[in-house]
Amino acid sequence: MDYHELCPDAPDGLRIQVYNEDGTNNVLNVAPEGDIVRMRPGEHSLLLYNNDTEYIVFNDIAALASASATTRSLTRGAFEALHAGERTVNQPDMLYGAYIGSYEALPTQETVGLPVRLQPLTYTYLVRYEFQQGFQYVALARGALAGMAESVYLNDGHTGPEAATVMFDCTLRDYGPEATVKSFGIPDYPGDHYGDGTRTTERSYHLNLEVRLHNGAMKT
Repeated sequence: MDYHELCPDAPDGLRIQVYNEDGTNNVLNVAPEGDIVRMRPGEHSLLLYNNDTEYIVFNDIAALASASATTRSLTRGAFEALHAGERTVNQPDMLYGAYIGSYEALPTQETVGLPVRLQPLTYTYLVRYEFQQGFQYVALARGALAGMAESVYLNDGHTGPEAATVMFDCTLRDYGPEATVKSFGIPDYPGDHYGDGTRTTERSYHLNLEVRLHNGAMKT
């Protein structure tokens, strides 16, 4: 597999959250290439992210400091027992974000250009399980990646402290199961995802595999 095959496509749409000086905010949906955004004169903060997600859940989006994204819960009993205390979740959709802390809109009739670079807030992992023997008995396979970040904050890209177990289905290859898995990354990553950062605490991460054999037996 080539690296470029793991690179996500451009989003289908863009959402712009405009935070005004008086505490109000406006929401606009525009084309991913950009569009005209009308603002009243004065200071504003801008939050931009793609609006074409299915599993992403946005929280406190009206409050800039606490606006965050998480993903929907998914129940799978075997993996829940292995990682008690972690919420089991779907993979997040591809999420991009950009934040402009201060932008002054001047009273003018002319259009003013504002270049914005959207950075990824979810990342793609290539997971391969290689079998030395017995793979011919495997009918279906699915996996879980435990200890991953449950949420990401949109204003600076840092991840929350809570860990979640990300569920995924596998494709059976000649050598074993394979999956491309999206995640917000690791918990407590100070960010910012729009720059560089290092993790603050050491944690454990677990990769699990569950297979169903042709005779109906389940192996974890």
